[in-house]
Amino acid sequence: MPFKHNRKRNPALVYEFLVRRLSAQALAGDRPGARRTLGIVRKHFSSGSALALERELFDAVRRTRDASPEAARRVLGEVRVHARRADPRELDRRKGDLIRDVNYAFGREFYAEHRVPEYKLLASVQVVLDGWRRERGISEDVELLGLEEDLVRFMTTSEPAERAFAPERRVDSVTLALAERKFQERYGSSLSGHQRRLLRAYVRDGAGGEQLSALVRDEVARVRAVLSEGMRSELVSSDPVMGSRLQEALDRVGRVPALAPAESVQELMLYQRLADELESPADE
Repeated sequence: MPFKHNRKRNPALVYEFLVRRLSAQALAGDRPGARRTLGIVRKHFSSGSALALERELFDAVRRTRDASPEAARRVLGEVRVHARRADPRELDRRKGDLIRDVNYAFGREFYAEHRVPEYKLLASVQVVLDGWRRERGISEDVELLGLEEDLVRFMTTSEPAERAFAPERRVDSVTLALAERKFQERYGSSLSGHQRRLLRAYVRDGAGGEQLSALVRDEVARVRAVLSEGMRSELVSSDPVMGSRLQEALDRVGRVPALAPAESVQELMLYQRLADELESPADE
């Protein structure tokens, strides 16, 4: 997976762990322990604090149930806006302070002592928040879109989080359409048929599937043939600069199959555009 989740840096999870410890201490009559736990909660999750505001983003998703897909996406859009307003450095510093206090008070094993039924939901929200706040490649965009659709699916049903977040996520037409839109936004213009076919294979076959590898090899051969034909054209032969750049593209496209799946798809789609332009030159 392009994104990784660290439970220690997930404020919603740590808050749930603290609340469960506080409840157990109160039931056991451990007043000193309960006061210490409550002190950490108040210190780091007081109203208006960076971690409290972050936890509100999780709650916005958790509390939205049985919504229409349109309403769920509007909620997710608002969460995205507020997530991007946060200062990442300040948020990271506050998370570090919380980890330090928890480790000192309870030890490093604290994070494995409690089971939270909504673990996958809270982990997915954290990964999505982190993804929104950083620059991403196409592999991360596709992964992020899948997680966003998981959140939408959760918000549009009343199923428990465990059922809404199955280990095997089905890639549907909505996820594919969003992936295509993301690529268009990043690289401009409409996707060609060859580009759309390659992107569909990447989304559906995953990073490293045999069908994707076979398509990449076939497309590299096709693109090289088109570029080679273009090198022999009168337009290119009369323009040394264009010829040099076309030769560079011809050399580089042959290396595409050796790249990681995400990189190979991203680079090949650019060469596909060049090949399409050579095959269908603009009207003079």
